[in-house]
Amino acid sequence: KEAEEKARKDAYDLAKRTAEERIVREREEKRRLEEEEKRARLEIEERAKAKAIAKSMSSAKAPAAETDKISKPTAPSGPPEETIDGDAPSWAWLFSPLAMACAVAAVAAIVIVRSTR
Repeated sequence: KEAEEKARKDAYDLAKRTAEERIVREREEKRRLEEEEKRARLEIEERAKAKAIAKSMSSAKAPAAETDKISKPTAPSGPPEETIDGDAPSWAWLFSPLAMACAVAAVAAIVIVRSTR
């Protein structure tokens, strides 16, 4: 009788431990999947931002090409960063505020020069 109870208790403990291990594995797997999803989402957002910045920079350069009096700012010389899918390099976000500031300064200079004539 004691042997049966011990065997039953051992079987119960084994089942409980197995269930706990399964729960822990499932939680770890869920956490890993969530981290991968978050990482993928951030990567997609970064690519979208880089594309938007590149698009805004190219559209900001078009009006400046009409006025040949003001020199346009250029990107730093050197080898361009290569990306796998051809998106803008990771440093492109730095130049968006700079490009906007240059565009504003160019417009302000044109307005000042024309108003003083």
